[in-house]
Amino acid sequence: MTARTINDRLALDINGVAEHTGASIPTVRVWYRDRATTGFPDPIPADLAAERRALWFWADQVEAFHQHHTARKRAALTPLDTSGDPTELVNSTQAAHILGYGRAKNLPPELLERADHIQTLPSGRQRRFWHRSTIWKYGAARGTRPTGPPRTPGHHPRRTGDPTDLVDAIEAARILNHPTTKPLPPAVLEAADQTQTLPSGRRLRFWKRATLWALADQSASS
Repeated sequence: MTARTINDRLALDINGVAEHTGASIPTVRVWYRDRATTGFPDPIPADLAAERRALWFWADQVEAFHQHHTARKRAALTPLDTSGDPTELVNSTQAAHILGYGRAKNLPPELLERADHIQTLPSGRQRRFWHRSTIWKYGAARGTRPTGPPRTPGHHPRRTGDPTDLVDAIEAARILNHPTTKPLPPAVLEAADQTQTLPSGRRLRFWKRATLWALADQSASS
């Protein structure tokens, strides 16, 4: 189980926190262990959670922590230069400058794979070019890309785990083989088994694994 309702309030266990934030379980455990400095919330009292062998956390507190944690990570990143024409192609040296890196060798492999244009020189060496907008999009998302196990190939859903478990949008996307960086389709959002509106107005949705498997089957047969 990754999520449950306690006194009409949504709670997450360690696995649920990992699924919700996109972090690995060891990372979540470090957040919890060092919560005096990380700001991670205290667990729900064992008597209230009716569980003395597992840790449970309020989902809204986890969400508030994660937003603050992400903001701090972004603030620690090098500044992003957003000047210029977004359609202009720039080379690796210019891309490094836009991202605030000292030299082109510091460009991460995932950005090299996103090159908008590749020129092969007579020597066989490749020169990569990106639109400024591509660099800006990557720079804005640094440190926030979700992590986790790879999705299964094709359109077959992942059918592992307890079918009654509640999972969040990130895990739902992985189960459905939907890109975790894109919003879920409206039909999936409408089929959520549980929703919670945070004080900020943001709505969290959760699905049973069985619900997502059924949606995938419907999509495959349509």
